[in-house]
Amino acid sequence: MTTMAFFAAINIIICLVSSYLPFLSIVIIFVLPLVSALVEIYCKDRYYIIYAASSLLLSMLVTFDNFQTALFYLFPALVSGYCFGLCAKKIIPSIYSIILSSLIQVGLTYLSLPLIKLIYEVDMIETFIAFFNVQETNNLSYIIPSFILTLSVAQNIFTYIIITIETARLKNKFTNTYSGLLANSLSFGAGLLSIIFAFFFPPLSYFFFFIATYFTAYVVYKIIDEKNVILIIFFIVTILSIIFVNALIYNMIEKSLSLLVINLINVCFSLIYFVFVLLKRQHKKIK
Repeated sequence: MTTMAFFAAINIIICLVSSYLPFLSIVIIFVLPLVSALVEIYCKDRYYIIYAASSLLLSMLVTFDNFQTALFYLFPALVSGYCFGLCAKKIIPSIYSIILSSLIQVGLTYLSLPLIKLIYEVDMIETFIAFFNVQETNNLSYIIPSFILTLSVAQNIFTYIIITIETARLKNKFTNTYSGLLANSLSFGAGLLSIIFAFFFPPLSYFFFFIATYFTAYVVYKIIDEKNVILIIFFIVTILSIIFVNALIYNMIEKSLSLLVINLINVCFSLIYFVFVLLKRQHKKIK
């Protein structure tokens, strides 16, 4: 209980500082999912609800005149941090725990927006845009969901790094083993969804493009680590080919659809990976 009280106090202090020093928010909020993940790892599951409720309610109380910080930042982090900590306990591969926790955080962030607008008549997305002074950027709405997801992934990667250091000290393991075929399948599926949504809802197209790129990057990292020269060469050729195609047709398509061409890197390489795995299995059967 002492550990929970200590981490709850950290959450309250973070919300209080973020409330009165908004320019520190981006740096400070990176700590929020980490705090909750550590509570889930160190404490029993049945006590987590006490920690989460007390953190949220007390944070809202001490920032009563401006508690949208608690709703927009702390509430999603409490749930995503719990998810990440649970994944660590269950030895779920980091590639999936990071993206799963991030997607939960994005979903809860968007759920908190109507409540904040209802209570304070404040649009947190517009506030965020004003904070970065990018109001004049064209088609900015297209990348807002992707930006929030990118920020969430960065938070959870930071959480992962700290947790792996801490759990190594405690002689626990956070697995990095994964199914390359599953990760590649998720990249392919997200890439196709990105292409589909590009024609009628670009914000989701960019969102799925980020997810596809996330899994593709992980697969590429693994094939480099495994020194799979054939797939590395195919990946480089795929990138160069798509860049060449993009240069040829860039002025022929709408700028909002230009992502389609770049996204072909994810889709084409996923197909190449599928073929490589299939041929490899067939080769083993022949032997």
